[in-house]
Amino acid sequence: MKKSVAASLSIGAAALILWATSRMTWINVEAFDDKSGAKSLTLLGAQWASETVILSFVLGAACLAGLSLKTLGRRIVGVITTLVCVLASYSILQHLITTPDAARALNILSAPSANTAQPTQLATWAEITAISSNPLPASIALIAMAVGIVSGVVLALKPGVAKTSSAYERKSQREQRIVHDLDTDPDSGRVQWDALDADIDPTDRE
Repeated sequence: MKKSVAASLSIGAAALILWATSRMTWINVEAFDDKSGAKSLTLLGAQWASETVILSFVLGAACLAGLSLKTLGRRIVGVITTLVCVLASYSILQHLITTPDAARALNILSAPSANTAQPTQLATWAEITAISSNPLPASIALIAMAVGIVSGVVLALKPGVAKTSSAYERKSQREQRIVHDLDTDPDSGRVQWDALDADIDPTDRE
């Protein structure tokens, strides 16, 4: 397997892993309000670290681009992927090493949702009594970013060489190649057939 193809597929794998972490629990919350009492709630990565969802789609697009574009395009995709993953790694690392913001958690949990039967999970006057982060999904996301960085570097440095099919050669280029072949190997049956196919008389060397 070509390095450019392997790198592109690895970027796609990083996208899938990152999307999976967005469905995991990142934050555990204990809350209390005077009407509903104590509650235990969780925040998924898509809620707490919404950039994981966006980035998974970006990496998915980069995977498809790396598989479909030519040399220069793959090189550009590799550079962009590397830079994006480096920046995203810093953001994810902050989620891993810092204490979760209780006020931010309350804002997310008290925001109206699309579910009309339960428009909010917490009242705006609720109190966050305890909050903790789950390190596993953030750690997996960092691994995905490391895969993206390595794959992006490989794609940028080893984008491969696009093959030029003879079916797409310009007519003048093909004729020049056939004339050169006639000069170097005029008795070759293959060369003579190529010349006839290109409307060139192999016996007329003037």
